[in-house]
Amino acid sequence: MPNSSNPLSTSQTINPTSYRETGRDDYRPISGLAIAAIICTIAFVLCMGVMATIAMVNNKLFDDRWPLMLALSGFILSILASFSIRNSENTRAGMTLATLSWWICVLGGAGFFAYIMGADYTVREDSRKVIDEWFKLLEDGKINMAFVQTLDPGRQATVNPDDKAQLEADFGPVLQVFYANPIVSLYRRYDKSLVKHEAMGTKATLVQDKKSVVLWSYNISCPEGVFQCSFRIIGEVGKGSLNRRWWLELSPNMEIKPLSRTTYGYLAYDGVMMEGGKEAILFIRHVTENRPYQAFLATLPPNQRIKNLNQFEAIGLLASQAASQTLAAPYLSRTLPDGFFQLSDGSKPSPAQLEDFKRVWNVGHFLIAGSQRISPRGDPRLELANDRLILHIPIDVALNPERTSYSRTILLLELKEPELAKKIAEAFEDAKMHPGVKGDSNSQKLLPKFTEDSWQFIGFQTDLKPIAIPIKARQKIPGDSDQSQLQRPPLPQPPTDPPGGR
Repeated sequence: MPNSSNPLSTSQTINPTSYRETGRDDYRPISGLAIAAIICTIAFVLCMGVMATIAMVNNKLFDDRWPLMLALSGFILSILASFSIRNSENTRAGMTLATLSWWICVLGGAGFFAYIMGADYTVREDSRKVIDEWFKLLEDGKINMAFVQTLDPGRQATVNPDDKAQLEADFGPVLQVFYANPIVSLYRRYDKSLVKHEAMGTKATLVQDKKSVVLWSYNISCPEGVFQCSFRIIGEVGKGSLNRRWWLELSPNMEIKPLSRTTYGYLAYDGVMMEGGKEAILFIRHVTENRPYQAFLATLPPNQRIKNLNQFEAIGLLASQAASQTLAAPYLSRTLPDGFFQLSDGSKPSPAQLEDFKRVWNVGHFLIAGSQRISPRGDPRLELANDRLILHIPIDVALNPERTSYSRTILLLELKEPELAKKIAEAFEDAKMHPGVKGDSNSQKLLPKFTEDSWQFIGFQTDLKPIAIPIKARQKIPGDSDQSQLQRPPLPQPPTDPPGGR
């Protein structure tokens, strides 16, 4: 008979699970993962509530995306907590918290993610409408209105794009930089039917300083080839409105990447235009660096230059003294070829206007347009004229010796190469029929070897309308920039090079 007083007897043995079964020891610690999950979930809900309240009070959309990380963290932690609790052999609690966190994070996070995707889609579509509208303005020739679209929305409402004089007074160099933008230049250079744009998609959609920034990539096709460029569109939510106000931000140093060149592009712009630009810089140096006889010779047919050089030497215009050079300019301005001075529309000036032209010529200070941001630095425009090519080169000309005001001027530079003119004309027609079709890079070998005798300056077009020049630009000394870095073969010289020559 068992001893009832023995605590280790069989009848008195204690079952370890009996306490849990009778509820006398049912405490289980809550899983740490479940606690972490619910903390992330509560933080997510609080952040969304606070952000929604701030957005409603300020009547603004919110673009912050970091709360999605809280929802994602709560979601992951809730899954880990569920696995941990199921595998704890009933020693851990917190399944209710884990399940609650999972549902809140899934539903709340999915809803917030859908909002972000919808907002991104809206931002991309709105930004594309802005840039397509901008291209439409360029196609319609509304260049100044297209410029206004690049201003801050608060400034756009105060600007009249039809008042060109006021635009220049208010924006000055900024407006000129816009005119010189490579994309704007293409639309100014060609008929709108010859320039096409195609959206290639967005590179990125960013949020910077509470502003939506969309980077668009476009391909531009024209008779010169196909070019790739990027645009930065900025949207800002205005006060008291949920709608974004958009504008296009153009970089002053915007570059376009050539994807392909047509034969016309190789011949006309990589060949003739580049060489003509160098010739124009050399011409400007002759005028500015007190060598007026060299500039005068460039206005004569090549077969007359040696004869005139000998005449100049005979009358002492090639002397090196500054006084002789000062006297040479007025003399030469009166012997320039008839029709060299022209009004902006190409018409002949009146006798009084002709005297003003000569006075400006004698001031002797020319600048490549855009070198001081007075005028746009645009490429020369190429004119196909039967058996010759004519470059229209924009320059700025000082109206007085003090150089306090300038006038925008066009130099007309003629290249008499009938065969080349014919090839370029044919290439242009082919480029119009097959825009963007890559040409043969070896076509540049068709270009002749250009010399000074290839070119002749045949016109000086201006209305002599003064434009103000910024003080900083007045202090800049021409000849220290890229204008002095290009060298060309010398003009024809008599047997003995005159002093003061190149």
